[in-house]
Amino acid sequence: ATAAPPAAPRQRHAVRAPWRRSRDYRLSPGRDTAQFTALGFKSGDIVTSVNGYALSDPTNTVRLYQLMRDATDATFDIERDGTPVSLSVSLSTIQ
Repeated sequence: ATAAPPAAPRQRHAVRAPWRRSRDYRLSPGRDTAQFTALGFKSGDIVTSVNGYALSDPTNTVRLYQLMRDATDATFDIERDGTPVSLSVSLSTIQ
């Protein structure tokens, strides 16, 4: 089964995560490819944590969902082509 990343309610138009590797999420553009790119994501990025909460820990899923509902920004730790990258995203720009 495909699961959405914890931040999905705020980003459902820009990002989708159709593949999972363990508890990490591989991203690809959703309906709005321009917004996906503007946020700094690239197709194939693997999100490993959000705001310091590792996605490999299933107990963080609910915690992150609750925190992200009212968040104005987020930091995504990703793996891009085998290299760790950190992206800070202003959630107020996501429509």
